[in-house]
Amino acid sequence: MLELGEFVAPRTAAVIVCMGDTLTHLPDLDSVRHLFSAVATALAPGGFFTLTWRDLTHELTGADRFIPVHADDHKIMTCFLEYVSPTTVQVHDLVYTRSPTRPSQWTLEKSSYPKLRLSPGQVVAELAAAGLDPRPPASAGRLSLAMAQKPA
Repeated sequence: MLELGEFVAPRTAAVIVCMGDTLTHLPDLDSVRHLFSAVATALAPGGFFTLTWRDLTHELTGADRFIPVHADDHKIMTCFLEYVSPTTVQVHDLVYTRSPTRPSQWTLEKSSYPKLRLSPGQVVAELAAAGLDPRPPASAGRLSLAMAQKPA
C-alpha cells in the first residue's frame, strides 16, 4: 500500500479503495499520512477514495475485550484486544481447528500483532490534510466507512 506511487501514475485513477481492516495494519500515523498523500497524487481530478477500517479508539474492558470472530463445526476463532497505548492496540488471535481424522482433537494456533487506533474524525481530518474532500464518515456493518473526492 505504501508503494502506491510505483504502481499508479499521478492523476490517473478514477477510484481507489482500501477495504476491510487493512488501514489499521499500517505501522503508524505517518504511514497513514503517506498513503493518503499517495492516493491524492494518484487520483484524477474528481476521482474517489473509499476506505473502511475498524475503529478501535473506544477501549473495551474486561471480558468485552474477547471478540468471537468465527465459529463452525471445524474452526473457532476468537481475538483478544490489549490496549497498549492511545494509538495502538495489540490483537491476539486464538484459532482452534478440529482434526479431520480425530474429531475430538483440537489444535490451537496463536498469533499477535499491533493495529492502529484511528477514529472516523481523525481519518477524515487526515484525508482533508492530504488535499482530498472527505464526506462525513458512516458505518459499514462493524467497520467505519470514509469517502473522499479529489477536487476537480
